[in-house]
Amino acid sequence: MALLETRGLCSHYGDLQALFDLSLGLEEGAVTALIGANGAGKSTLIQLLCGLQPASRGEVFYEGRPVQGLGAERMARLGVAVVPEGRLLFPSLNVEENLRMGAHCGRRGPWALDSVYALFPVLREFRLRPATSLSGGQQQMVSIGRALMANPRLLLCDELSLGLAPVVIEQIYRSLAQLRDQGLSMLIVEQDVGRACRLADRVHCLLKGRLTLSGAPEGLSPERIAQAYFGV
Repeated sequence: MALLETRGLCSHYGDLQALFDLSLGLEEGAVTALIGANGAGKSTLIQLLCGLQPASRGEVFYEGRPVQGLGAERMARLGVAVVPEGRLLFPSLNVEENLRMGAHCGRRGPWALDSVYALFPVLREFRLRPATSLSGGQQQMVSIGRALMANPRLLLCDELSLGLAPVVIEQIYRSLAQLRDQGLSMLIVEQDVGRACRLADRVHCLLKGRLTLSGAPEGLSPERIAQAYFGV
């Protein structure tokens, strides 16, 4: 049984349909990569899965139970945490205060300030600085750390590498590999197909709101991925 599963999921923004009958599963302990060009519906799916946006049709199941429409707070308490696109840190709070915000759902587990600082040592050094004064890569570390402070079973990561230098992206993905090795379930939304495939156990591709490809990365040729990604 998948940790989280969607069946026939559809989403609309007014008259514009963003997702079409999307059915996929996220296995416990696995990393799933969701690839696709801008406007493919990737961020919309993240918002649906974490309860920030309702679906117009279809169902979401978590641990086999229907959770569609529960809302973001209840999904967080169930163990679904988000690293949002653009990081969305609290500008009035310092690094440590931003991290503590992630613990407000009250879930128990291995993640606390010390374990986040062990994963991202630079954050301990800058813990009293305003979070938005840090570099883009360091802010992304804060965003990931804040999500981990919720002690999630499923981590949803939206466009982690967007706007970051290659050397910083490499650091971020090394930390994700550590989380994978610890057994954390993750959904990684990424436009860098090669990087996504190297990290993931399974890859899904969206094109204009429709699922065009699913499979283990080692079984997907560059030609099949390109066809699914661009629709050519």
